[in-house]
Amino acid sequence: MKKISTKREVTTLHFVLMVLLAIAVLAVSQGLAFLLGDLLVKIGLPQAVGNVLIGIFYAGLTYLGISIVCRRVLKQPLKVVGLDRFRIKKFWLFTAIAMPFFVLLIAMGIGGKWQMNVLTTGKFWELLTADVFIFGMAGGFVEEAVFRGVIMTSFSERFNRPVAVVVPSVIFGALHIIGNDLDLGSIIQLLIAGTVVGILFSLITLESGSIWSSALVHGLWNIVIGGSLIHVGPAVSSNTIFNLILKAKSFLLTGGDFGIEASLISVIVYLLFILLAWKMLRSAKK
Repeated sequence: MKKISTKREVTTLHFVLMVLLAIAVLAVSQGLAFLLGDLLVKIGLPQAVGNVLIGIFYAGLTYLGISIVCRRVLKQPLKVVGLDRFRIKKFWLFTAIAMPFFVLLIAMGIGGKWQMNVLTTGKFWELLTADVFIFGMAGGFVEEAVFRGVIMTSFSERFNRPVAVVVPSVIFGALHIIGNDLDLGSIIQLLIAGTVVGILFSLITLESGSIWSSALVHGLWNIVIGGSLIHVGPAVSSNTIFNLILKAKSFLLTGGDFGIEASLISVIVYLLFILLAWKMLRSAKK
């Protein structure tokens, strides 16, 4: 297995600096991308075009920011944080398709019906472009580059691989609480689900040797399950193209206030692919 980083002596100060810089790159890139996109929409561009540009700005600014951090702080090439040449392993391409498919299949199995919202053409393209370019392509790439690239690498160099897999995953889950109005039960459920899926993305990165496979899995998951294409839950959402309306009311099955991504259904699917990733890592090690 190709490693994504080289073990180096890293001080606590350097480690903390790297983690904070990575999160700052994410926050600043996101803020600037939306600011630029919104400005272009205000001067006359359609919102759908603005969404495409926001996604491009978000991914591009993040890549630029991480490049600067690697060269100026790490003094290392981008491949150290898994951002070398683009390549995706076939198994993880299958995983990217299978994960949302399994969740939708299970949700339908426990009782659910499909409904398509009646949308204007403009609203349809606005939702679709936001889903594909902002939540999917940009969101998947940015979060993997930051969490599995810079942060996991920094934890691995300062501590060890198990800590590098688990702790950034907990941080990843916790950051999803920000901006969401959640009760205590939903917060706990989100922390568990967010940590578990973060571990999955970490193992994919380690097994594949770069962040590109995990970015694909993460991005396609966001497009199908986590964005504005399909809403899965007991109530209808007007801000999606399709609704899969669940008969189940239990927060374990619906994911509570956060939604299906934090549900027991999704966690079971995450754990299934964690097991496969773990076996692949062990086989490669042997």
